[in-house]
Amino acid sequence: MKLMINDVLKSILLNLIDRDSIVVNASTGNGLETIFLAEHVKKVYAFSTQELAISNTKYLTIENKITNCVLLKESRDNINKHVNKYQGVLYNLGYLPLDEPLEIRLEKTINSIKGALEVIPKSGGFICVSCYPGVKYSKEEISAIHELLINLPLEEYDLLKFNIENKASAPYVLLLVKL
Repeated sequence: MKLMINDVLKSILLNLIDRDSIVVNASTGNGLETIFLAEHVKKVYAFSTQELAISNTKYLTIENKITNCVLLKESRDNINKHVNKYQGVLYNLGYLPLDEPLEIRLEKTINSIKGALEVIPKSGGFICVSCYPGVKYSKEEISAIHELLINLPLEEYDLLKFNIENKASAPYVLLLVKL
């Protein structure tokens, strides 16, 4: 059996969300995580600036008869302009990479994460970052985000890392949980 990091992520998320949760997918990509979330929560807000990501996700919502998902063709740094209360937020860095300079993408992601830190509730609010180190520019983006998350106050947050230890370029997950 081949263990996929996304399977581990889904198991963890099921312990952080419930039917009353409102969550954000900050980078909806192909829509698979958005559909998974929508099947387990009250509402999902899915963001992407990419038309392909929005159309892929829309197709899946229709195919799976999902009605509790709001798709927004917006940058992730605009999340708090559209949603003012949510349990957690997912970021997927690099799977469907944006076609914009690293500095701009990184600034938007950092601003989005800082905004999420202000909104997620104490005791179980979370930020989950799926990292793809083998994708162009991902290493720099992941490094900056890791630096931000690891330097948050220890008494307020736990930062967990889930990875396949013997495969350096394999995707992994950073999970920040507010205490």
